[in-house]
Amino acid sequence: MIDALRRSSRTLDVENRLMAYGSALNETGGYPPGDAHYYLLQLDANKKTVNVKGFSYAMLKEAQAEYTEIERSSARQPGHDAVLVSVDSLASLRRAYPNYFLDTANFTTALRQAVED
Repeated sequence: MIDALRRSSRTLDVENRLMAYGSALNETGGYPPGDAHYYLLQLDANKKTVNVKGFSYAMLKEAQAEYTEIERSSARQPGHDAVLVSVDSLASLRRAYPNYFLDTANFTTALRQAVED
């Protein structure tokens, strides 16, 4: 069981991804919301960065097209993820999607202890 956890953790690069999510996604609070209703979040776990792009109600098709293209290219780039979300403001993103902003440190520590050789 531990060997399977070890392999999966390495294959999926879980620790690096969780650390990136934990640090990068918490940075979204500084982006100005403007008139956006849809937000495209692009995570680069390797660089521990997130790019946030807002779209107005009228730009839904453009947002979906861009998200689809990013998803296609992300499939070929390990450590890249994207999500398109709909919220009234970027500030409400934390309330609407709290799991994206949870502190991952405890889980990462537990995982590290579980897979230690």
